Amino acid sequence: MTVVSPRKVLAVVVCAVFLAAGGCSKSSTSKGKSGIDGNYKNDKGVTVVELKGDTAYITNVKAGATNGYPCTVAGDKVTVKAPTGNIDLAVAADGTMTGAPGFRSLKRAD
Repeated sequence: MTVVSPRKVLAVVVCAVFLAAGGCSKSSTSKGKSGIDGNYKNDKGVTVVELKGDTAYITNVKAGATNGYPCTVAGDKVTVKAPTGNIDLAVAADGTMTGAPGFRSLKRAD
């Protein structure tokens, strides 16, 4: 059995989220001129997700890495298809994005 450190898991999840936030458009309920497309950041600005079209760009500022992943949008739900598995996110009416650890309380930054 291979043991993966929690630090590596968190780094992968954070990178996946940043990539997912870069390109997911929403065709139904609109949150501005481009649906839920936009930038989302945590309070410290360490985790950034940019949704743009059908791609989510996830940036971990501490690691200095940004990755783009395909994503799909259904209503206010965003699914980022990262190599390590899907990352499910939800965008609330106030523009706050929540989801997996590392992606909690991301606020719209644009």
